[in-house]
Amino acid sequence: MAKNSKYYVVWKGFAPGVYDSWEEAEMQVSGYPDASYRAFKTLESAVQAFREGFDKESLIREVAREVERLEKEGTIIEFDEDKADTADIARPITPACSSTLVPTSKPVDSTPPDKKRIIVQQPPPYLVESLAVDAACSGNPGPMEYRGVYVRTGQEIFHVGPFEGGTNNIGEFLAIVHGLALQEKQGKHLPIYSDSVIAQKWVRLGICKTQIEETEQNAKIFDLIRRAEAWLRTHTFRLPIYKWETTQWGEIPADFGRKK
Repeated sequence: MAKNSKYYVVWKGFAPGVYDSWEEAEMQVSGYPDASYRAFKTLESAVQAFREGFDKESLIREVAREVERLEKEGTIIEFDEDKADTADIARPITPACSSTLVPTSKPVDSTPPDKKRIIVQQPPPYLVESLAVDAACSGNPGPMEYRGVYVRTGQEIFHVGPFEGGTNNIGEFLAIVHGLALQEKQGKHLPIYSDSVIAQKWVRLGICKTQIEETEQNAKIFDLIRRAEAWLRTHTFRLPIYKWETTQWGEIPADFGRKK
């Protein structure tokens, strides 16, 4: 694979982030009012420019509170700064650019026997103040439902279904659009986390590209799909949509807990 000659920063767009192709970046700014973006020659310069566009003060305060709580419990905290900066601050919703964090392996031999030591990486932007969405489906197709959860408290914000004749990808797509539409109605601006790359792509395209055929059994689901697609066509309201990194952070808070 050829080395990228340019990286694209999207400060204002449907999904702000750092992208390694103009095709992906263009999808975030095309049709977005007052879009703000720029090309950079190196990933480092792009990440730095993107970081400067974030309000980092609230994130710093959140980290400080968590560190204080852990220290009161007698936990020794070490920040792995070398591996925490680039990957999480520059994560758009495209899988090609969603770098994952690398677990650390610092020696812990000097830890007193009466204390435990953990390595903490700086959290990604909006990880706490966000809306997590997920879907569940028993079979493919099968009974499908989806929901949204406020990450900070675990409170369920919406829960739709189950409906017969759906798929998990359809549910993930509907959940993201539901989260967008609900926040527009309520005047909220929480970024959305989803663990489905396919659903995020469908939202960017504005089309649910399912291969499932419409039947009398799943008519309700296809009615929801048409309504979601119509909403995406007729509304300019968008929020950042990020990939939930399950291998690093555990199951997404909106998970239905049915995995074996």
